[in-house]
Amino acid sequence: YADHFDVGERCYATTYDKGSGGDVDAVRAELVRLRSVLPPNRPLPASYQAICNDVLALAQENVRWPVVPITAIDWRGQGEALACLEDLGFLRRANDKVILEPVTWLSTLMSAFLHPFHGIGSLHSPLLPEGATAATMREYHIAGVLVDSATACQIVNLRKKVVDPEHESEVLPLLAHFDICFSPCEDGKYVFPSLLPWVTSLPPWLARPFEVMMEGRRYACSREHDLIPPTVTRLQMRRIVAIGQQRGGIPLFFGRGTVVVGYPDQSVVGMSVTDDDRALNVFAFGTNRHANLEPPFTWQQFSLRTTEGLLWSGID
Repeated sequence: YADHFDVGERCYATTYDKGSGGDVDAVRAELVRLRSVLPPNRPLPASYQAICNDVLALAQENVRWPVVPITAIDWRGQGEALACLEDLGFLRRANDKVILEPVTWLSTLMSAFLHPFHGIGSLHSPLLPEGATAATMREYHIAGVLVDSATACQIVNLRKKVVDPEHESEVLPLLAHFDICFSPCEDGKYVFPSLLPWVTSLPPWLARPFEVMMEGRRYACSREHDLIPPTVTRLQMRRIVAIGQQRGGIPLFFGRGTVVVGYPDQSVVGMSVTDDDRALNVFAFGTNRHANLEPPFTWQQFSLRTTEGLLWSGID
């Protein structure tokens, strides 16, 4: 690669929560233009090219559901070709299956699932009974942010059929391979972090655990103009839930860039991303707050710099 790289004069935003997908069509048009003016790509080895041709043909035969077993592809004794074609974007491995031309498939699904009016965000939370306890409110909150694969597909299919009934139960597990959603309790129900509402204040039923001693860590972007990518936020939310479950905890609350996990000793651990997307706060409340923030819970990755200390002044 050259020492200097020209990123062009325009940035494209593929906003899948909009019906048009944002700049999806513009990105495709620009890729077509670049393909016509740039030098030709270096050819794949003949054996790899033959496998690639088979993959493209198979994708055309399975446009509505381009998910096939790995064994459905003739690898011609070139097992390492799978990793090569995955790096080039021709397929994506998901356990014992592969998704053919995953970018095209994912774009179609995301424009439907994240549609602002007809996507899964249109699913309404169940109504709370009068006089509900904090435990009941927590259950209703969790039920309102989780969705199973079949229900999600039925919601988006009301507007336009994008998933056939026989594949409804498979969609969200496959999307989880792209870190778009995850199953907090591994029970077949998934949360989409990008669809969660912004958190302006904690609900009253969750306030009590936060009235005790607190300690936290802040992971801040190391460069002035950097932002924490949404994928990092989703990965960290999933990680906090997983570590909490290993220690007997359960998810208490989900919000945009926010998750809170309750532990058996009545302490809580959670995270939140600041409004400017430049810092990620990890915090713990309760008598075991120090132990709950010990490694591997606090960690450095993704070019983030850790600054130890309290997250909010005035709290010891």
